[in-house]
Amino acid sequence: MQLKIADRIKNNFLPSTLGLFDIVTKYVDNIPVTKIIVCSGLEQTYYIKNKGMPPNECYMRLGTSNQLMFTALIDELYAKRIHTTLHNIPVPR
Repeated sequence: MQLKIADRIKNNFLPSTLGLFDIVTKYVDNIPVTKIIVCSGLEQTYYIKNKGMPPNECYMRLGTSNQLMFTALIDELYAKRIHTTLHNIPVPR
């Protein structure tokens, strides 16, 4: 079960989520309970690969609720991600 979950997370989200999650299974009263622990990544926003990043499907977590993101915020986060990525590419000398 853990391998199946990890495979789906790794193969269905962009940008890469490697190193951002851990999957733990514990038994509670002989019943397996699987917990997925997700860290915040630096390359926000993350999205489902086959859906792309449509504005009407991007959400952000605020407290205990999910809020639909405005297109301007999506664009801002995406621009920051591209800017950061470009600055981390080694330049040959």
